[in-house]
Amino acid sequence: VQCTQYTVYENIRVLVEKIALKRNRRITPLEFFLMGAVAKACATITTYPIQLAQTKLRADKKKQYKGTLDVLAKIFSKSGVKGLYQGVTAKLWQTVITAAFQFLTYEEVKFLVFLFLLGPKKKNIS
Repeated sequence: VQCTQYTVYENIRVLVEKIALKRNRRITPLEFFLMGAVAKACATITTYPIQLAQTKLRADKKKQYKGTLDVLAKIFSKSGVKGLYQGVTAKLWQTVITAAFQFLTYEEVKFLVFLFLLGPKKKNIS
């Protein structure tokens, strides 16, 4: 999940940074917040079926599943794609807001530390 989240975040950051350069300003805190939220949402949606399968395997006292792929196959055959994403809304609410604040805080603290250590720069946008 982390690898996907940071990859998506950095790709979005490159695009938003280009836009900020054209506007002759740094990326805003709201943009950092939204970038973090989108990155976490992408990571969660991408990995959710595997997380769901792992949860079902851990709770499988009757040993009805042979492994992760078996869980995914049985869920899909019974409920389709909708079944693979059962409960994803709650998971998104749980994780997206936290990650958005995490990225916002990280970027703003990083900016302040660099500002403190290096002093103000004319073209510092990140």
